[in-house]
Amino acid sequence: MKRQLPFFIAAALILASQIFNSQVAAAQTETNTDNWTQWRGQNRDGVAKISWPDTLSVEKLVEERTIALQPSYSGPIVVGDKVFVTETQDKKNEVVKAIRISDGKELWSTSWEGSMKVPMFAAANGSWIRSTPAWDDGRLYVGGIRDVMVCLDAESGAVIWLGDHIYGVDSYGELRCLEAKTGQRIWENLDAVPKARWSTIHFVQNGADGDTTWMFNERGEIVLGKLTPEKFEELSRHKILDPTKPQLRQRGGVCWSHP
Repeated sequence: MKRQLPFFIAAALILASQIFNSQVAAAQTETNTDNWTQWRGQNRDGVAKISWPDTLSVEKLVEERTIALQPSYSGPIVVGDKVFVTETQDKKNEVVKAIRISDGKELWSTSWEGSMKVPMFAAANGSWIRSTPAWDDGRLYVGGIRDVMVCLDAESGAVIWLGDHIYGVDSYGELRCLEAKTGQRIWENLDAVPKARWSTIHFVQNGADGDTTWMFNERGEIVLGKLTPEKFEELSRHKILDPTKPQLRQRGGVCWSHP
């Protein structure tokens, strides 16, 4: 099967070259709103707030280089003078690469073992990495196809941490830790949210190191805790609002609504 991603990589390089002249590129910082730091851009709305050229005609949009990659379903992201891309190599390893826009040079490449064959109904999308990297404060966050989350240093590609456990709440309110590779349940906890049908928690990692997690449950409580393969440790809990019933009238209402 022919890989289509090189077109997008080439397009990213071309647009970067056309849109940003050398003076702008030299002055650009990693906090610049011209960056494209995640799936569908800064605000996930597909809008690039940059000074576009008057036309994208063949005379203006000239291909400078094409970089061949192995299969991936991810989109590229752009930060400063770097394009970050992914690929699945030899149906075995997942790879993230940093490519310099100005000359197409590969700056670094980081890989980890990760592959699977998707079910027949999803085969058209390929059995390769799907997650588009997300950049924040000098770090890249990438999800593997087997639910492994990897945090990389965006400058060097060094692995800061690689998560091989998954934390979430099942449809009956049990907070669980699963081993990513096997799906085996490591532990479960019923303290974070009352056990009930469709109970939920919204998770946000606290700080760059992510050693603690903010958890907002549907009882209107904000919980700060530690999630590790060993256990869930609650550090603090505060009630911040009361549930309402328009969204779900069962068990006293909830604190969320469908988007």
